[in-house]
Amino acid sequence: MSKPTVETFEYGMQRYYLDDQQMVIVVGGGDMRRPSIDVWAELMVESINSAPDPAFTYMLLDLTNPNQGFTPYTSSKSNEVLHAMHPERFLYLAILYRDSVINNIIGIFLNRLMPSHPRFTYLTFKEAERDSAIAWLTTEREKNKNPKNS
Repeated sequence: MSKPTVETFEYGMQRYYLDDQQMVIVVGGGDMRRPSIDVWAELMVESINSAPDPAFTYMLLDLTNPNQGFTPYTSSKSNEVLHAMHPERFLYLAILYRDSVINNIIGIFLNRLMPSHPRFTYLTFKEAERDSAIAWLTTEREKNKNPKNS
């Protein structure tokens, strides 16, 4: 398997694709200032809405940068991202976070912090569970390709 081409954006954010462009990986740069979060939100919307499958986006959001955090502004922009999604699209999101005390606390409360949306399913994974996150996204993709087998 060839190494994916990594796109680099402002504030250290990156994007690349796996599984023949069917899975998008967005890597947060760890800069929690508002201009950086604005760029992140734009990157997320563009990545979600430009996925090759017109009905589904399978995304891993890598938030393992040591400076990554979660702020009220991030929460607000996350809500905007979901509402900017094409109305017929489903988003499957694996959120990969760094294994630290504060991130574990955030992980516990993520259900309260994450916006809800009828076409949005997510699971959280610790940094060491990256392969499990990709496997979950792959499984969801296979289920959606073969709905009779799910």
